[in-house]
Amino acid sequence: MITEQPHEPLQRGTFVAGWSLRRRWALAACLMVGFLCCGLGAVPVAAFLDHSDSQGDPPATAIAAVDIYLNQLILRERIGLTHALIRDERDDLIEQWEALIADMQRTDPPPDKLDWGPHFDVEDQGDGVARVTVPVSAVWWQERGMSMQGTEHPWVFVARAEDGGWRIAEVRPHPWCGGHVRADACR
Repeated sequence: MITEQPHEPLQRGTFVAGWSLRRRWALAACLMVGFLCCGLGAVPVAAFLDHSDSQGDPPATAIAAVDIYLNQLILRERIGLTHALIRDERDDLIEQWEALIADMQRTDPPPDKLDWGPHFDVEDQGDGVARVTVPVSAVWWQERGMSMQGTEHPWVFVARAEDGGWRIAEVRPHPWCGGHVRADACR
């Protein structure tokens, strides 16, 4: 017959007190692996999913696709960008997007942000194609909370209906060096 023995409640710090050093290290290793798999491990998974073809629904409107493109441009972050780009032109559009970032970084000093909208001019081209024009300007923040805003210049985007939403098929930005900024401000 098994009888239940009363036990003392655990005292603070006694959870691993009787464990060997080897067993404590094993627990620490398991906790670190768990953290890496659940915490930092999510970053490579998110990057992998961003580069896959099944990226979820495309933006609902051509304006939303353009807004994603411009936001990711100033953030210099590709995660989330590719689902706003049409599949057939995705590699070329990403290459152009990276070249725009490189041009902005060559500016002395580089802009702190881009400013655009809320006035998007959307022109229906027919056959599931829309042309979106939006004025874009650069903003530089200076000391004491002051900022300098560049002149607005139109950027033109061609968006196509794809997978029940809209994706960008072409980007015609205003030139950066010699356009948004003086040519001599680019290194």
